[in-house]
Amino acid sequence: MRFVPCGENIIVQLEPIEEKKIGSIYLPDKHSEMCRVGKIMSIGPKVTTYFPGQEVVIGYWAGVAVEAPALGLFGERIRVLRESEILVIIERD
Repeated sequence: MRFVPCGENIIVQLEPIEEKKIGSIYLPDKHSEMCRVGKIMSIGPKVTTYFPGQEVVIGYWAGVAVEAPALGLFGERIRVLRESEILVIIERD
């Protein structure tokens, strides 16, 4: 199974949010609430700025969450978003 985005859409696989557990209460990492980090899986034919494999930062509510049980991906780990919804490209040295 493969996802192929159309137009200027981009598919991003998000890193999981780190959670801490105190007793029986889960506390999400406060830094992950405002934005999410992920890796571009594939791009649509009209995307000119980004390419697969780049690490990017997107807004917390950006894009549409997609579940892919056939690929073993559950929850909100994959997002389909427009090219304009990417906030930052992460360049590691």
